[in-house]
Amino acid sequence: CNADAVIVGEGEYSLLEFLQSQDLSNVKGLFIKEKNGNIKFTGERKLIMNLDELPFPALNRVPLEKYDVPMKQAKPICNLITSRGCPNSCTYCFHTKAWRQRSAKNVVDEIEWQVKLGIKEIAINDDNFTLNEKRAEEICDMIVQRGIKVKLQCMNGIRADRVSKELLIKMKRAGFWLIAVAPESGS
Repeated sequence: CNADAVIVGEGEYSLLEFLQSQDLSNVKGLFIKEKNGNIKFTGERKLIMNLDELPFPALNRVPLEKYDVPMKQAKPICNLITSRGCPNSCTYCFHTKAWRQRSAKNVVDEIEWQVKLGIKEIAINDDNFTLNEKRAEEICDMIVQRGIKVKLQCMNGIRADRVSKELLIKMKRAGFWLIAVAPESGS
């Protein structure tokens, strides 16, 4: 393997420190190849609990028109993550139980920023956008209040037990055209 290091877990701070550090053994969240060829784990990095502290991705430095996905109504399309983790304990899933969410305002600020960059559709890639139904409603309400015109999708899935008719109506008004409902069991 020609890799010098592999980042595990949430990579934002590990990558930043990896790029700035003279001694990678002090950067948490890495598997590094030592000079003798041995692989060393530098230790787990703590989860980012306040996701609002992360800056928006530098999409203004990327040729967004070159990116595409098969299922869309508008182009260019971009991605957005509004939460991480999951509080459930499904045996097949790898996620941490520490579910963390961005604030509704932070999410809508990024949506508005992406639209100003020319994005016409946004795929929300959360594992469960509607886990906190009140926050999902706030996001939809703010999109409508600000007059943001964008197509939205939740292709990754939402749980059937975390959505109401009222929320679905708000999602439609906000611009959602596609949601997948993830069957969590065969019951």
